Amino acid sequence: NGSTDIFAARVLPDGTVVDGAGIAVGVAPNEQELPSVASDSGAWLVAWQDKRNSATTGYDVYTSSVAASGAVLNTAGTALVTATGDQVFQDLCTGFGCTFTPVMTFNATRLPGYGYLVSWKDRRNGIDDVYALRHLPKDRVLAFQARKALALDDEELAAIGSGTPIG
Repeated sequence: NGSTDIFAARVLPDGTVVDGAGIAVGVAPNEQELPSVASDSGAWLVAWQDKRNSATTGYDVYTSSVAASGAVLNTAGTALVTATGDQVFQDLCTGFGCTFTPVMTFNATRLPGYGYLVSWKDRRNGIDDVYALRHLPKDRVLAFQARKALALDDEELAAIGSGTPIG
């Protein structure tokens, strides 16, 4: 379609690519870029920054679920956040320059209220803040309003992870 889109492929443990032509995960006008992928050991959630609404909201964050079979729930993507001002994945700057780093994880405890956690850099208030949102499998958003992850202003980076509590 003349723009950058999100495609995926399943790869077997021996390196064999199952989907040689790729699986269309996020296809829409303008750019869909910088995907992040997390798995619940049976399916995947793909999140990306998306410029389809650039004239009104700038960059937004979209997601789509991919089944183990390679079936995509919604190839146009599901809007996770479309607030005014850019919502982008976070900058990671080193001595070699800056890149964008998507931050997402899955909590494998499978308790009610758990699932994926997606975070991004959000400029809705005119400065950089870190926001996060919990997202259940199959494109079900747990909280319909993103939460500012930190009480400070002008945050740049966040690190998130999941696991079993100790003790």
